[in-house]
Amino acid sequence: MIKQSLIYIIIFSLSILSVFSQKNGIYKSLEKAFENPNDVIELKLPRNSLNSLDERIGNLINLEVLILRENQLTKLPKGLCKLTKLKKLDLSRNKLTAFGDEMKNLKNLQYLNLSFNSLKEFPNIIFEFDNLNHLELHKTGISTIPNDIENLQNLYYLDLSFNNLKIIQESIFKLKNLRFLGFNNNDLTFIPKSISKLKNLKELWLLRNNLITYPEEINTLSLIKLYLTGNNLSEIPNSISKISTLEELGLMKNNLTDLPHDFQKLENLKVLTLNDNCFKKIPTVLRKLKKLKYIHLRNNPITQLEITNFEKNTNIKIFSK
Repeated sequence: MIKQSLIYIIIFSLSILSVFSQKNGIYKSLEKAFENPNDVIELKLPRNSLNSLDERIGNLINLEVLILRENQLTKLPKGLCKLTKLKKLDLSRNKLTAFGDEMKNLKNLQYLNLSFNSLKEFPNIIFEFDNLNHLELHKTGISTIPNDIENLQNLYYLDLSFNNLKIIQESIFKLKNLRFLGFNNNDLTFIPKSISKLKNLKELWLLRNNLITYPEEINTLSLIKLYLTGNNLSEIPNSISKISTLEELGLMKNNLTDLPHDFQKLENLKVLTLNDNCFKKIPTVLRKLKKLKYIHLRNNPITQLEITNFEKNTNIKIFSK
C-alpha cells in the first residue's frame, strides 16, 4: 500500500513539474511544442534516438535554446534557419557531416556545440555568428582552423580537443576575450609565443599532445588551471613560478622525477596531479605551499611510509592508490 502511494506521488509530482516547465516555455516533447509553437523558449530533446527533425521546427519562432545532443541526426532541416532568436544550440554526438550555409540566419547564436560529429572541416558559416561566445568542436575530425576565426571577438570558450591539429594558428591569439582554450588530444609539438597575447585566458588544457619541453610562452598568462597531462615532459623549469595565479596544475603521465626550487612560489596552488610519473620521493618544495590541499601521486615509486609522514606534517591530502 505504501509503495503504491509512493508511485502515485512520484507520477503526480512529475506531471506537475511537466506543466510548470511548459508554463515557463520549457518543453521536452516535439509534439507538445508544435501544439504551442509561440510559447516554446527551450526545447530539450537529448537521447531521443532522432534520425531526422520535423520541418515544423521552424515554426518555433521564439525558441532560444535547442538541445539535440546524443541523437542520430545525419542532416538538419531547412526550417532550422528560421529560428532567428536561437541563442544556444547543442548538436553534439550526432552523425552530422556538415553544418552549412543554410544556418546563416542564426545571428543571435551565443553557444554552439558540434562535438562528436564527423565534420572533417571547420564549418565556415560559424564565422557569421558575431555573438558567439562558446564554441565546442571536439572530435569532429578537423585538421586546420581558418584564419577567419579571429572574427569571433566575443568568444570566451573554445574547445578543439580530440582532433588532428598540429599547430595553433596565430589567428586564435587575436581572440582577446578567451578565458578557456582546449587543445587536448591533438598533435601539437610546440606552443607559439603569441599565446602570451591571451591576457584574459584562465584555463589552458593541453593534455595528450606531443610536447617535449615545457612551453615557457605561457608564463606571462594569469592562468588558474593548467593541464599538461600525457606529454613527454621530463622537467618543469623554475619559470613556472611566474604563473602565480595558478590553482590547479595537471602534470600526470609525463617523465618527471622532481620539481624545481621555485615551484614553492606558486602560492595559490590548491590541486596538483602528478600520477604516472617517475617520482621516487615527494618533492620537498611542496611542503611550503600553504594553500595546497590535494596531491595525486598514483603510480609513482614512492613508499607508503613517506606518504604517511608527509601527511602527518602538513595539511595536504595525498592520493596514492
